Amino acid sequence: MKILYLNVVGYGRDASDTGVIMLPLALSTLIVGPVSGLIILKLYSARGLILGSGVISIAFLLITLFYLDEVLFSVFAALLNIGYLFVTVSAINMIILSTPKHLIGTSLGVSTLLKFIGGGIGPAIAAMYMHTHLTYTLTTTTTATTTGNSGTGLADFIPSTESYLAIFFYSTVISLIGIVVATMLALKSPKCQHHSVEERGEMGLISQMIIEEITNWDLVEVRPHPWWYGY
Repeated sequence: MKILYLNVVGYGRDASDTGVIMLPLALSTLIVGPVSGLIILKLYSARGLILGSGVISIAFLLITLFYLDEVLFSVFAALLNIGYLFVTVSAINMIILSTPKHLIGTSLGVSTLLKFIGGGIGPAIAAMYMHTHLTYTLTTTTTATTTGNSGTGLADFIPSTESYLAIFFYSTVISLIGIVVATMLALKSPKCQHHSVEERGEMGLISQMIIEEITNWDLVEVRPHPWWYGY
């Protein structure tokens, strides 16, 4: 009977140890997630968006500098997730405030679509960096038999440390741009969804233009949600 073991790469950890490294990220969601809405309620959505963008930028910068240390990476990943929670909640609040009541579902649907598009572009760019910067490695394969263990070498190309450095640096730059965008949105922050488009200011006009453009697409239908129909 032969059992094949293949040494892992990266931090040199298996699936279980990788889960331990990512555990603080999950715990940050469990702890900060329920209270993020209350914090943003005190700060207002615009300030929460700037705060979250700043935390994400700091986290990515620290990961870029210390990504080779698995303990620090675990801590900074949790910090990154906290910033992401603040950005997500604040962005949803700002969308709701910027949108007429009967079009909230449409606005949130469009924002979710754009979020998924961004979520698809990000991994593609990361894969590009990982494929561009490769390193030649020899992984050890161990075969367990009844007579003992025997080892063989398996040559392969894997992403180098430079590829991860490029990914994290790219993410840092994008997050810094996010702070600028969040600041611009804060200057055009809406007042209340019960106000007219004109009363909501420039942010309301921009959101109305986006909604009108999306609703003109083929096969797109806008209708009140049954839950608040006639409310």
